Amino acid sequence: MQVIVPEEGLARLSRRLLAPLGVAEARVQTLHDWALALAQRVFGARLPRLCSETPALVSSLKRHPALYAALYARFARQKKSGPPTSFKRLRRLLAELMSDRQFLSGVVESARGTLSRAAVEATVRHTMLQLADSVDQQLAAVVDRARLRTVDGRAIAEGTPEALARTIDSEDLPIFLAILAWRQQLELEPATHLVLDEAEDFSLFEFHVLGRLQGARKSITLAGDEAQQTSSSFAGFDAALAELGTRDAQVCRLSVSYRCPRPIFELAQQILGELAARESKSAARDGAAVGHFAFPSDELAMLFSVGEVVDLAAREPDASIAVVAHDADAARRFHALLPEHAQARLVLSGEFSFEAGIDVTDLDSVKGLEFDYVLVPQVNDSAYPSNDEARRRLHVAVTRAIWQLWLVSGGIRSKILPPLDA
Repeated sequence: MQVIVPEEGLARLSRRLLAPLGVAEARVQTLHDWALALAQRVFGARLPRLCSETPALVSSLKRHPALYAALYARFARQKKSGPPTSFKRLRRLLAELMSDRQFLSGVVESARGTLSRAAVEATVRHTMLQLADSVDQQLAAVVDRARLRTVDGRAIAEGTPEALARTIDSEDLPIFLAILAWRQQLELEPATHLVLDEAEDFSLFEFHVLGRLQGARKSITLAGDEAQQTSSSFAGFDAALAELGTRDAQVCRLSVSYRCPRPIFELAQQILGELAARESKSAARDGAAVGHFAFPSDELAMLFSVGEVVDLAAREPDASIAVVAHDADAARRFHALLPEHAQARLVLSGEFSFEAGIDVTDLDSVKGLEFDYVLVPQVNDSAYPSNDEARRRLHVAVTRAIWQLWLVSGGIRSKILPPLDA
């Protein structure tokens, strides 16, 4: 059995949950680790260095259903026999398209407003930097190597755009693999059963390749929540099932929320607004009221938040407490304000221990996880503006709490929140 999830934190939780069920030997991987391991097996271990952080605009375009459709139309009819197309050839083919403004503009146009037009120039610029010679190659003719030493001891290109030279993006790997699958050049070791969780974070490229992990007889569990979609990569469950080759799958829609008590569930529905599922849903239990706290400045809001979290940890030493910031930088700033005796853990790469205490983390790290208490700081208009993406992201943050939730804002409070009670 193979279990694939988007984030490391959920992978760790999945392993803990599978062990007592007698399936501890099941392979549990993140999407990134799965794609990287498969690409290394198919193309050989010596892949180019991966870009450490793909720009958001570029990542959105490379994972978007519109790009999938454009590349499918171009490559799917090119059935080939014999050995797989070389990695060098695939990289050149993709690089030509990712630096073609006309092609990229067509992708953005077909995305119907779900991709920014700025993604075209961002992708072209990013691709050209990746295709350039590295600084070391450019300076190879310098005989006196002492002249290339930097004052701070770092590599010359480190921290500059030139550091992208000769890299590829992790988003490229599923594209390369999908092209091979379209060309019937991808042979995979079959999985007895495939579990894909948080499906709203998968792209069609990944779904198509994952569907090849099984033969004609499919055994797949696909789980997800469209309301928690935090990127434009998800094309919907119908499209996902089609790429997996399971159009006749049995669909089970959960009508009861078991994680969150009624006050949190109702707030989450209000945050989603028109994005909320049309099917009637309800919460399985009542619970404590949600805490809403608004302050005239970020400084006062942070002072209050830090004090509340420290006091809560002292009162509830056996509870799991999460501070879910809107991004990694905000999480670092909050963690730096906590006193040492609080023994708070800063978790930004999914390294959750699932033990009692305080975890300070970012929103992208907590999908699929749950905590007794959750505090969401800086619920202001800049972190959560009035758009669909912000609604989904805040919905994810608030629904991590299984007992009680606090929302704290400083300055201009986010307009996607319902009005404060008197």
